[in-house]
Amino acid sequence: MKIDISEEYDFAKSGLLKEFIKNPTIIPIIRPNIIIVVKFFDFIMIPFISRVVLFFLSHLMMLYLSVY
Repeated sequence: MKIDISEEYDFAKSGLLKEFIKNPTIIPIIRPNIIIVVKFFDFIMIPFISRVVLFFLSHLMMLYLSVY
């Protein structure tokens, strides 16, 4: 996935990054910069989400094993 540097600079300069940190629901509003926002979102959120999912999955497995 190739990203235009000038677009990235625009994004950082416009202060949308700061807004996004405060309010992640801003994603749908900025269509042209969506790739950058998603990239940023992946960078920040994916480790957190995967950790939570793994936590729940392991608990579900333990419950499942204890039932049977």
